[in-house]
Amino acid sequence: MPTFGAENYRFTPVARRREWLLRATEAVADATGHPPRAFRAPYLWTDAATFALLERLGYAIDSSVPTRRFDGLLGMVNHVEFLLAPLDPYHPDPHRPGRRGTSPILEVPPSAFVLPMNMSTLRFAGLRWALRLAGLIGRRAATLNFYCHPWEFVAPERLRFPPGTPSRHTRGLGPGWLPTLRAFLDAMLTRGYASSTTTEVATCGSW
Repeated sequence: MPTFGAENYRFTPVARRREWLLRATEAVADATGHPPRAFRAPYLWTDAATFALLERLGYAIDSSVPTRRFDGLLGMVNHVEFLLAPLDPYHPDPHRPGRRGTSPILEVPPSAFVLPMNMSTLRFAGLRWALRLAGLIGRRAATLNFYCHPWEFVAPERLRFPPGTPSRHTRGLGPGWLPTLRAFLDAMLTRGYASSTTTEVATCGSW
């Protein structure tokens, strides 16, 4: 059964982060036959040192800069320096990932407008409010980067949660959300979005 973990790519020593990335890269390559080229940091905890590691390991895409998102006391994304990062894909400054620059890595920010545009919001706010949020984001950016986790569609009794796991990660999970996700995606297509998925992604949380 899956087990949750929280690897911190913002404050953990760089050598330890490198170990995590090497293990995750090897695991994906062993499973798929191809090394991953896209990365999203757990809890969107990232910084310039993590971008440098990704570049050295041959990654081409990152999706960890939480622009326009601030959880305050309700969540774990509270990086003020990323609030005004670009909304659409961009190449970051190697020293300040929240700004445009010359990094060869393409940053594809996970979409947000205070609230994140992800499956957690869809589950707790409902389809109607998630579509409204998507509309607010769509007025400001041409790209909508929605993400979800495989465990959100697994029955809770089949998951193991360590102490301290946020309650929003443990409530209301299961395959019953798949039709709602399909309805959301269909609605986005009717609004003129073209679907795209990033394959071979290494997200290094240990679940």
